[in-house]
Amino acid sequence: MSIKSLGWRMTLPIVIVGTVVLVLGASAAVYVHREYRARSDYLARQFAGFNALQNLFVAERDVRFYLREFLLKGDTTYIEEARKLRSDSVRFTDDAETLVVTDRGKELIARIREGETKVDELFTELRKSTLLPAKRQQVIDLLDVLQNDLIVPTQEYFELKQYYMQMGLERTEQFAQLLVLTMTILAICGATTGVLYGLAVARGIGRSLVQLSVPIKNAAGQLNEAVGPLTVQTHWRFDELPEVVHQMGEQIGDVIEQMRASQKRAERSEQLAAAGQLAAGMAHELRNPLTSMKLLVQSAQQRIGTGSTMGPRDLEILAEEIERLEKVVTAILEYARPPQAKFSEIDLADVVGRCVELMADRYRRRAVRLEYKAPAGKRIVQGDPSQLRQVLLNVLLNALDASIAGQQVVLRFAGDADRSAGGGYTLEILDEGAGLPKDADVDIFAPFVSTKDTGLGLGLSISRQIVDAHGGRLEAENRPEGGALFRVYLPIEAPRPAPAAEAPVLASAGL
Repeated sequence: MSIKSLGWRMTLPIVIVGTVVLVLGASAAVYVHREYRARSDYLARQFAGFNALQNLFVAERDVRFYLREFLLKGDTTYIEEARKLRSDSVRFTDDAETLVVTDRGKELIARIREGETKVDELFTELRKSTLLPAKRQQVIDLLDVLQNDLIVPTQEYFELKQYYMQMGLERTEQFAQLLVLTMTILAICGATTGVLYGLAVARGIGRSLVQLSVPIKNAAGQLNEAVGPLTVQTHWRFDELPEVVHQMGEQIGDVIEQMRASQKRAERSEQLAAAGQLAAGMAHELRNPLTSMKLLVQSAQQRIGTGSTMGPRDLEILAEEIERLEKVVTAILEYARPPQAKFSEIDLADVVGRCVELMADRYRRRAVRLEYKAPAGKRIVQGDPSQLRQVLLNVLLNALDASIAGQQVVLRFAGDADRSAGGGYTLEILDEGAGLPKDADVDIFAPFVSTKDTGLGLGLSISRQIVDAHGGRLEAENRPEGGALFRVYLPIEAPRPAPAAEAPVLASAGL
């Protein structure tokens, strides 16, 4: 066989494989580019609609605030302030309507438009009235229409936008994972094809080589963990083979580096998605107290020229809102950087008994029965008593909030631990309330998820972090007879210290 013929036999399959890989790579690049543009446009549109609805919702609540102030104080200037805010809310509605993409969204926008028409008609009638009693009755009617025909559908559309944004983020995350998997498969297939082609060429040449172990210097540390040392068997000595294998090793190393860079970008995208969800939740929680404080300060500024100052009630509201902001920030910090647990040998039954004593008076005032029968003997575990007390108090408060007068909350130990198997103890908290949300997409342990109007939605997230740090589990489910069941499992032995991990998204965001 001539050198020229051998060259063609070796080169032609490489050209064919290279062309196929080039076509596949170009097709994949075009597909990735299109998907990226489509998902970016979708998220941008959803975010713009979310922002417009948020502004509309705040404007409608401000209108309601001024109308209520008129009912309390009888000052018609509050009506004028409410009328000015209505022009802003119409603009926000126009912005939201241009971004509607679903039939449900169009239906809600139509309801909002009908509500705005009714509100504007009532404002027109209110302007014609001259007697204060008549104005009060018209304002009461106006508040009813504002709440039922404007604020309620706006809130529904706001929640719908939140769902679509979450769905978009989840799909983007799935696409990133699929992209990483595809790149990994292509890399493995490319490497496998190269190895098989090398074996075929060696067999076709008809020479024999002894078993040859080729260390790939630049990629050895990376390839040893993935595929181990590269071994080529043939039947003759081929002087150029080491150089070829060396070049192939460099190329494989480059591919692995690209894969790692792609994986880091995907992980960064997940962190940014989580940070975006957190930012939306924080904005929602902080906007309400800030709006109240802003209105009080503006009101005080307007009264400066009249010689009037802020009254005790105004200062009390300011103090309450500042305290509320302080609680929000404290809860976020606790979620982002939970304190390190200080493990010691404690009696879990004693911790539970103290929590029951702390909650007894509050349950009694709400006419809800708290049933707990202390177990015989001690329940010794390794844990942090203050953190475990925080978990139990949070779950008991949630059970109380879900109950009404005359109902019962049961706290009990479910069986004994098997010390020989290194087991643990299980606490169950059962209530007779409305139960957990029926929506399968709602995770009550996720941050900023709350079934209470005044809830921040971080209590259960922090509680699960604490229980996880103790090596246990915090679970929740609906009871067949009605109500919810929370189950706290704690092992007897303390978990081993975990290796240092990356800071959570909250910490990287400066929280």
